[in-house]
Amino acid sequence: MVKINKSSLYIINRIKLKRLVNGDSTRKLSEKIDKSEGYVGMCESSVVVHKYNSADYPLIADALRCELSDITPPDDWQVSDSHEKVDKVVVSLSDPAFVLQVLEGIKASPKADVLEDLDKLYRHLSTKDTNEKAVIKTVWEEFRKYHYICVIGIKSVSYENEKRKFKGEGYGAVHCCVATIQRESH
Repeated sequence: MVKINKSSLYIINRIKLKRLVNGDSTRKLSEKIDKSEGYVGMCESSVVVHKYNSADYPLIADALRCELSDITPPDDWQVSDSHEKVDKVVVSLSDPAFVLQVLEGIKASPKADVLEDLDKLYRHLSTKDTNEKAVIKTVWEEFRKYHYICVIGIKSVSYENEKRKFKGEGYGAVHCCVATIQRESH
């Protein structure tokens, strides 16, 4: 297995998480940041040393509709360890813990409606691998036991808070609400 520095691996894995939450394929994200169609796929491949160019981080954050701080290591990152070489173990949809992170990210995003249906979720995640599909299905079934997902079509939606304004009108306006159901323990 190839080795890269810890901070590069952290960034690759954070970008992959955000990419999957948004429903972008590797090719689609590559196009959004105006790179060759294989750029993101090469960065996510664990068999090549390829990694993201730091000059691309702002473009990637914009394409993923997130803050730069969402894809870079936190401020308290141990600088002394950041150049240590580690195995390039990229997160995968065959890992149940990672799939759960992705589902939780989708639940908190405007794309939460894809959680209603397993086929929609497969399309959203752009997965064709049978092992990944089996893990996704298992985690999704367990996830749905504890999370109620309700998508309501309405004629218009608007809300405002200190960070964002949103207004949508017409047939395509959808309001999505997600609630976590807590089990009572006795």
